Amino acid sequence: MTQTTERAREVLYTCSYVPEEILLAAGFAPRRFLPESRPGDARVHPNTCGYVRSLFAAALDGTAVDTAGIVIANSCDAMRRLYDLWGAYAGNVPAAFLDIPKTADADAIEMFAVDLRSLAETLHSRFAGRLVDDAGLRCAIRTCNETRSLMQEAFAAQHAAQNDGVGTRVFDLCLASAAHARNEFDAAVRQFLAQVSQEPRSARRPRIMIAGGLVHRPDVVAAIEDAGAHVVAFDTCLGSRHYETCVDEGASDPFVALAARYLTRPGCARMQGFEERLRWMKHLADESGADAVVSCLLKFCGPCAYDVQFLSEGCQRLGIPFLCLEGDYDGSGREQMTSRIEAFVELRQ
Repeated sequence: MTQTTERAREVLYTCSYVPEEILLAAGFAPRRFLPESRPGDARVHPNTCGYVRSLFAAALDGTAVDTAGIVIANSCDAMRRLYDLWGAYAGNVPAAFLDIPKTADADAIEMFAVDLRSLAETLHSRFAGRLVDDAGLRCAIRTCNETRSLMQEAFAAQHAAQNDGVGTRVFDLCLASAAHARNEFDAAVRQFLAQVSQEPRSARRPRIMIAGGLVHRPDVVAAIEDAGAHVVAFDTCLGSRHYETCVDEGASDPFVALAARYLTRPGCARMQGFEERLRWMKHLADESGADAVVSCLLKFCGPCAYDVQFLSEGCQRLGIPFLCLEGDYDGSGREQMTSRIEAFVELRQ
């Protein structure tokens, strides 16, 4: 199989609420689409989320052409508009739209299961994928559960570690998971677990948890570690939230089991339930021994911008120092970010 053909079997997705299991069961390689930032397009307002603008730019310049298609989740209003634009200007790459409830009650789970079945049919009819049956979906669930269990071990090692650079290595694993083949990625996690247990510990340093939505650039992690702290947890969409809890492999209906897992895992700012998010953040801080939280806010992200003030006030009530860093998708403003992180870490020493 040629490299081009392998790429053609990829299906891109834009949100961690898109079940990779369904893409795998349809015969595709799931890949979280994190394109490099490009100049904005006149069709998109400049005060739009940089991630959405980069996704649309990738559609226009042909970056996504060699893929089988893309699944765009109803994460926010900007993503809904991206789906409209994709259909109008990038019709050569088929797109599916996945609606996601904002609650996790029984009705929401039932509705989401119906939408997941519809997604499976779309992958077959429009993306030329395999017909997703229960047996294939159960196999994919077991595959993804194994990865989740391995990553939960990696996060536990990160929580316990006082090794220099462990945060960067776990962050690199989170990024690698978005693009690498499942067996290669699982092997990389096992290698990390074997190595980290043998490494010497450094002296006690401030312990920082990184929180936020889409945190995909290594700059923040590197800046925190360069300032003399350990990054001990990732409460992000590419971090622990993506891997927390497994799908019930023994459920009678695998689509309902998928819907239940994805809606009841620790949620992000687009979901209802601020108090639940704050409790999860407190739990993760306690579990990792974090001394403080650095929250990364993607500029022009409406849900996260609304949420961060409540999280800041909640952490203040809980006695957890909290720093919010707002930045563009392309990672501009590194100098200011580094200065603020250095001052924040110095106060913890």
